[in-house]
Amino acid sequence: MDEKERKKMVENEAKAHNKMINCIPKLFDMIYVVFQAARCTVITKEELIYKIMAKDLDIVDR
Repeated sequence: MDEKERKKMVENEAKAHNKMINCIPKLFDMIYVVFQAARCTVITKEELIYKIMAKDLDIVDR
């Protein structure tokens, strides 16, 4: 792998990392809304994931 290919790969990884980091505030807000709507402090992991995925169609299962 030459220097240009390595540099391009590092840049692509950095872009993907930044995109993921930039989604954290949106995810936090969604979790907050789910707990406010449920009016409870206890929820199972499965319920939380289902409610987040139902509200945001941009989430993709890898």
